[in-house]
Amino acid sequence: MKKLFLVLCAVYSAGVVFGQTRALSDVFPFLDARQKTAVFSKEGIALSSKEGKLSLHPVSAGLNMTEGIQKRNFPYVTEYLVVLPFQNVRLLDVYNALSQIRGLKGRLYNSATKGQAVPLFEDATRIMSDRKTTPIPDPARAAVVPQSETIFLRLRDANFGNTYYRADIVTTSRSILCTLTNIRSFNFFFVPVIKENNFSAQLYVEPVKEGVLIYSIAGTNVSDFVARYVDMNSAIKKRLDVLNVWIVDGIK
Repeated sequence: MKKLFLVLCAVYSAGVVFGQTRALSDVFPFLDARQKTAVFSKEGIALSSKEGKLSLHPVSAGLNMTEGIQKRNFPYVTEYLVVLPFQNVRLLDVYNALSQIRGLKGRLYNSATKGQAVPLFEDATRIMSDRKTTPIPDPARAAVVPQSETIFLRLRDANFGNTYYRADIVTTSRSILCTLTNIRSFNFFFVPVIKENNFSAQLYVEPVKEGVLIYSIAGTNVSDFVARYVDMNSAIKKRLDVLNVWIVDGIK
């Protein structure tokens, strides 16, 4: 009887673990038929708003995927959702992909003004802290996923020069959320265009039954003067595109 009890406990525990894997419809129950098809395409779904409104409305499970953006009341918000057809991806694989900051260097985006694909980030590195910007190397691949971690990075942006971020990584048993926040102003020809803490991007990754779900959401706040000359939603989307490709390449 004791052996039977132990076997039943093991089966029950395994069922709990396996049951934790959600389906796309569990995470995003409000997608329409077109969106359900598009989310499995290479381009996924990208939606932007100039009123700061969200369109996809995910159901959180342990980590709130939208709160960090919503509570900031950003007027410009872009969402991106895709499910990659990858199986057996571990959260450790995702965490190790996020840890390789130097992998952002040289990734291309299509520049309308230059009429060609150019690097968005001409350089990318970790730095020691928000006050000490000495570059430090990316770590070796981790053996375990930490519950939380904060790192700092410097990205030399093709449009804004050196930009500085804090990256806050939080994990659960089923997902990882990485929040990027600018800790210094974005400048254009020495003129501040996005003030400190006025740009934030959240990258949420969860292995689901259909593959690997990536939900990215970013927002910013700029002056009306800047908004007249810069398509902010386009600028946000380009950065999300690069961040998403970086993650995808890291977990392939």
